[in-house]
Amino acid sequence: MGAILAPIFFPMRYYYLFFLICCLKLGSQAQTILPSDSTSFSQFLKTTDRAGKVKVLFFHFNGCPPCKRMEDSVFTDETVIRFFEKDFSAYPINGLNNGKDGIALAKQYQVKGYPSTLILDDKDSIRWSAVGYLNSAGFIEFLQQGLVSEGSITNLRKRYESGNRDPSFLKNYLEKLSLGSELTDYSVIDTFFQYLPAAQYGSPENLRFIYKYGMYNFKYFLDIQSPLYNYIVNNRSYFTDFDSAQVLTRIVWIAAVNLDRAIETHDSTRFIHALEVLKPYKNRRFDFIDHNGVYNGKTTCDKLEVSMLAFNQKQSPTKYSALEQSIIKASWNQPKDLNDIAWYYTGIYSLPADTDRLKVAEKAARRAIELDPAYFHLDTYATVLYKQHNYKKALKYADLAIQTAQNQGIDPEETRVLKGQIERELSNY
Repeated sequence: MGAILAPIFFPMRYYYLFFLICCLKLGSQAQTILPSDSTSFSQFLKTTDRAGKVKVLFFHFNGCPPCKRMEDSVFTDETVIRFFEKDFSAYPINGLNNGKDGIALAKQYQVKGYPSTLILDDKDSIRWSAVGYLNSAGFIEFLQQGLVSEGSITNLRKRYESGNRDPSFLKNYLEKLSLGSELTDYSVIDTFFQYLPAAQYGSPENLRFIYKYGMYNFKYFLDIQSPLYNYIVNNRSYFTDFDSAQVLTRIVWIAAVNLDRAIETHDSTRFIHALEVLKPYKNRRFDFIDHNGVYNGKTTCDKLEVSMLAFNQKQSPTKYSALEQSIIKASWNQPKDLNDIAWYYTGIYSLPADTDRLKVAEKAARRAIELDPAYFHLDTYATVLYKQHNYKKALKYADLAIQTAQNQGIDPEETRVLKGQIERELSNY
């Protein structure tokens, strides 16, 4: 047990006098570090460990004035709450009540007086304790002792930043960040995969990690040229236990994102690799669905020729010109393909939206709406007209696109934004 802070001790002989005191709290409930649910002690320990937080026990009893003072003034202090909520989790225990095994827990942790505040270590033994009332400053000082806990996110982060790259440690760190909703720096995932030996990819636990962090997280960029991606493609069946309907979607999604990245960075090796992966799935649509059935987006492999067009424009003007003409000719009666070409020509993927290309875009977009005046085609045409500074006509088609979207039950938010930009330009004339 660590050092005991100087207490404001409430003698045991006075306890029973306070059982007669009833404190009724009126009005709205103030924010506090103490939980409002009735979680069991064992569940509290398990949940807190998973979240990578430090466990704090608060032993009290009904009618204890210093306990009540801490509950009402210290645990509701905004400074205390801000300091507490990131790394700590509290569990209140009535040490004189059998409910929630309060008496047994008070005996187990050798509570000598009330209030008693305990910080537990990773083995749920006492690391630090204080008996008696602590004001806000004293309580924060007391909590700081708990940050030496090996399992806290703060401590794990320090170990990571100091260079710890052991795969077991990185795995634990990733889980704690994820469970604590603090996984915002995806370089940690890169680091884990970088230091995880390829020979260990196939263990059940590592397969779960690969799917959860490398495939399931659609915000994470997995390099298509990495050994891990090749392992995923060549061992697709290993991941079907996690979500059989989505494994191929993940593989295609990763390749599509790499294709986009290759065009943006003009990485020919990555581009060719991604193109080869995607070719077998041309004209197929893949919807990205999470475990809760929530739709997070889609990817299609029907833009491969347009992607080649975008890439070759920068690599070889001669090849680009020939490819451009052949693609437009082949797409002349395909409104969706024409719409894709027009959209790409408005400036996406760093293609310069110059006058000549905007003329081609306008021609393709106009032909697309002649064949099929769908919302997305009208929106593209309005965008092309806006890029050409034809604001009056652009406004007309933006309004038509919005009306069409509403008729089709589609949210035209992006077109509303475009309309606002057009109206601001018109106001300058």
